[in-house]
Amino acid sequence: MKKRLLLFTFIVALSTPLFAQVEAMETNYLGFLKLGFRVGPNMGTLFVDPEFTDLKASPRLGFNYIGVNKFDLSKRSSILYEGGLSTQGSIYEDADDIYKARMTYWNFSFQYMYQSELGLTFFAGPRYGYMLGGKFLEEDKVDETQTKYKASRVVTRGDWAGVAGLGWVFKDGTWLTVRYIHGVKNINQRPNNVSFFDSDQEVYNRVFQFSIGFLLDLNPTQDVEMSR
Repeated sequence: MKKRLLLFTFIVALSTPLFAQVEAMETNYLGFLKLGFRVGPNMGTLFVDPEFTDLKASPRLGFNYIGVNKFDLSKRSSILYEGGLSTQGSIYEDADDIYKARMTYWNFSFQYMYQSELGLTFFAGPRYGYMLGGKFLEEDKVDETQTKYKASRVVTRGDWAGVAGLGWVFKDGTWLTVRYIHGVKNINQRPNNVSFFDSDQEVYNRVFQFSIGFLLDLNPTQDVEMSR
């Protein structure tokens, strides 16, 4: 009986610091991880090179719905992983016709973020977008006729871009951001069987994105410990 009691006491003595260490690791991990979301409008356009000589381009309004994972590397530096939906496109117009492009992308991005002591944030990184759908519309102002094309017949589904922006994080976790997305891949679908773009033209996404969101701190006490 005494041997069993001693064995039980020995096991408890060894396991207590082990469980404490595991719990501390989990607490530290959760303290560095923040989850959130952001939503807002997009102002997108398609940059065409060489440009249309007789068409006037204007941006098109879209929206973004993005989930955010923020992993803190230090008190000021973080890695952002974001994924979500973004609608974007462009409008071209001349005296006789209106050309409208609208696409919906599922975007993935990794960004490095730096946050100042006052809450001002700067971030930049790569982004990959996969086009889920969309359409290109040609409207004849004179005849009042329309011609529709599936977006996948005009542009490629995959798109690579660079992202850069700034924002402001408030103490309650509210996050305001503005960012610029600069497409680096020519998305003109060549050879294509429609005449929306010429085969020798290069087409790139350009988007200004405005968002309001929230970052949830999974372990608020960790921030207090890190600041000490």
